[in-house]
Amino acid sequence: MKLVTVSCPGCSAKVPRKYYLEHLQRSEQDACKVVLQSLDADLSSSDSDSEIQVSRKHRNMPHRPPPSTRAGPVNPPSDSPVQPVDEDVEMSLVVDAAGDHFGDYEDYMEDKQAGPNMDGQQHDPSEGDSYDSDNELPDYYLGSDELEVERPNAPSDPELSQELEDGEVAQEGCEPGPAPASLNQQPSRDTDYPSPYIISYGGSAGKPIRRDLPSDQQYEHSLPKAASSDYFPFSSRIDWDIARWAKLHSHLSASAVSNLLSIDGVVAKLGLSFKNSVELNKIIDTRIPQGRPVFQKSSFELEGEIFEIYHRDIGACIRSLFSDPEFAPYLKYAPEQHYTDESCSVRLYHDIHTGEWWSSTQKAVDRLKEGGTVIPIILSSDKTQLTLFRNKSAYPLYMTIGNIPKEIRRRPSYRAYVLLAYLPTSRLSHIPNKAARRRCLLNVYHSCLTKILSPLVETGKEGMEVVNGEGVAYRGHPIYACFIGDYPEQIQTTCTITGDCPGCPAPHDTLGEFNKDDANNAWRPLNRVLDALDAVDEDPIGYRDLAEELRVKPIIEPFWKELPLAHVYRSITPDVLHQLYQGVVKHLISWLKEACGASEIDARCRRLPPNHNIHHFVKGITSLSRVSGKEHAAMCQILLGLILEIRLPDGISNLPLLRAVRAILDFVFLAQYPVHTSHTLRLLEDALERFHSNKHVFVNLGIRDHFNIPKLHFASHYVRLIKLFGTTDNFNTEYTERLHIDLAKDAYEATNHKD
Repeated sequence: MKLVTVSCPGCSAKVPRKYYLEHLQRSEQDACKVVLQSLDADLSSSDSDSEIQVSRKHRNMPHRPPPSTRAGPVNPPSDSPVQPVDEDVEMSLVVDAAGDHFGDYEDYMEDKQAGPNMDGQQHDPSEGDSYDSDNELPDYYLGSDELEVERPNAPSDPELSQELEDGEVAQEGCEPGPAPASLNQQPSRDTDYPSPYIISYGGSAGKPIRRDLPSDQQYEHSLPKAASSDYFPFSSRIDWDIARWAKLHSHLSASAVSNLLSIDGVVAKLGLSFKNSVELNKIIDTRIPQGRPVFQKSSFELEGEIFEIYHRDIGACIRSLFSDPEFAPYLKYAPEQHYTDESCSVRLYHDIHTGEWWSSTQKAVDRLKEGGTVIPIILSSDKTQLTLFRNKSAYPLYMTIGNIPKEIRRRPSYRAYVLLAYLPTSRLSHIPNKAARRRCLLNVYHSCLTKILSPLVETGKEGMEVVNGEGVAYRGHPIYACFIGDYPEQIQTTCTITGDCPGCPAPHDTLGEFNKDDANNAWRPLNRVLDALDAVDEDPIGYRDLAEELRVKPIIEPFWKELPLAHVYRSITPDVLHQLYQGVVKHLISWLKEACGASEIDARCRRLPPNHNIHHFVKGITSLSRVSGKEHAAMCQILLGLILEIRLPDGISNLPLLRAVRAILDFVFLAQYPVHTSHTLRLLEDALERFHSNKHVFVNLGIRDHFNIPKLHFASHYVRLIKLFGTTDNFNTEYTERLHIDLAKDAYEATNHKD
């Protein structure tokens, strides 16, 4: 269908009528600006209540966008081809005289659906107009949806509807009166959130000790005097771009770069400072400052096998993260307490510095040496497969610091995590006894971490000088705070028994019980373990008996033994990916599959209508294998709807089933809040309590005999851990899983797969 056009008196361009004013406002031509000024002058001298009457036919005239409150439509000047609107007179338009299949344009604002005409022939617009569709408009025109004034909701009052039919409508541009009570208006959303009331820790916590030049100025002063180019050590922009392309382009080998540069004349014509990849590597290694510390190689022998560790100096890694100029404006140096208002009745938890751990640790550091800055050390490890075949695996260990806000840490492009080490992946297959093999592997794990983290023993007590990107120096105390990992890594780190909770002393056969007081207050007794370790040389039998009593493995040298102010059992953090989606939700789906039948669930899943932001599982959800965390999250959006009014065997009421499923889903979504309050934490606790009150339905159906599941039990500790370390998005393993791609799998692909 053709658009109604008008001719601009300034530039003589044919413009769609509804975009006429937009054309005048965005045009760069002086003549169009003069026309716009004359329109403004005419409007300012006119009376909106008496001189301009707007009929229903003219309600879509071009108008000034908000916040203008002009009354009446905007009309071109009288000396232009477009005449102003008189009272109850149709506007004269420059249109195609042939018209279209709808006839003349007297009722052009009525139904505009395009399609075949009455004779069955498809309408073919003429070629005389400048624009045949909205898709052909210039880029600077806004879409019709953006230009149209927001319309009120359709009235449900019959009398009001009749008034609108009779034309008794408010004049355009006038302020609308109060809406009738019968109108179905959407509630307005308040986006002006109040700022939290913050109570600083006070004292000398996080106090600077010196101020130097910012890191970028220090780097500039360190350059040689001959370094006049902005692309030093490269000679020009193209030299830099070629080097960047050669190193960052995926799947580009060093030999391919050398072969390209070996072509006669390429290096000379491009003005490159290197002739092959070897020279490029030399420039990068010797003339560009290293942002991250280099790797060191260490080795040791155990049971006849030599183990190699590739690791970085953890102190240098801490300084590197702390001194990054991109992080400098956002670093946190002292703990804070956040509340919703000055009454301090509702506390807020989000980043680590708002939790209780930092405050208690700061007090302990001040007792050792006042004026220090706590640097929370966050470790994460997870063994990953490098290849689909040949069973090649890597065991990376990542590290970050809690001074960096979580919004930065969770973005891989900001590089807030550093690859600290590659741990050995040997399985000690030459040891035939499985128990001895597991004990040796655990000793290897703790021996490696002891060597890697050994610098923290001294610096945690005495402090180390760290300088941020703005040149401000602090005395930092790096303290081991959190460990992020799946359940096997949690068991390795805490030396606990598989099947038990890594954080609390609850026996395995009581994990299915929910006790709010024990969940919030009971911790494993670390001091008893440390005291027994100190006396292991004099009383090894006593340590063995204590380990058996506390259900921990009798490791002689755990890595956390000498770390100051470290509590390994409190360091195990919530993990939404592995504990909730790949743990609790995975169990829940298998229970529903058995209770309701796989065919019924899949049939209901296929019947769901497609919708925005909802994954449509065309083949159902029960037959899927190797389901990712994102797919489990998509299932959670439809899971409750799938089982509504579903029939259970033997006529059992499905009400407890619905309550149990809803409680689990409530917990999963509440646990992912980026900011928690005292109130939302009570809701989180209540959701878990509701599940335990209705879980008997799975026992009645014969699906479960018990609920002694470690990941389900660990959900009871979420509230106390959020109060300690902040919300769960501080520690999601999804972030470090993403690092496997860049720092393990892609790195392996760049090697010869042998050395």
